[in-house]
Amino acid sequence: MVEKHVVPLRVRNYHIDAYGHINNAQYSILLEEARTQFMENVACPLEGYFSQGIYFFASDIHIKFKKPAVLGDHLEVFIWFPIMKRAQVRFQQEIRLAKSGELIAIASVTCGCVKNGKVIPIPQDFLQAIQPYYIPDQI
Repeated sequence: MVEKHVVPLRVRNYHIDAYGHINNAQYSILLEEARTQFMENVACPLEGYFSQGIYFFASDIHIKFKKPAVLGDHLEVFIWFPIMKRAQVRFQQEIRLAKSGELIAIASVTCGCVKNGKVIPIPQDFLQAIQPYYIPDQI
């Protein structure tokens, strides 16, 4: 069954800017935190790849801001994969308010892997672990 993975997060004081909401630069950090937690939750912690000399990198990030989040908000970050290729995966992420489900932001993060400074195929164990979260683009 295809599903979206959910990672809960909470807006902390260091996420907030002078306008009283999450600073736009902090969204990249929150999204990365959710991706890292996702990998730990699906049994693909980054440390296991690092020990093999494999590193994930983001080659493209798009974030569309819909509504501000403020200090203390409880968020849910939904994660799924519309693209899974040999050397590239795309994390699709939605940040929503936990109580109401209101959409805060939408992000698309394209990632690849490198080893010894060269782009390599995405590890098969990672592709297998994320398969339940593959929801192809409807283009």
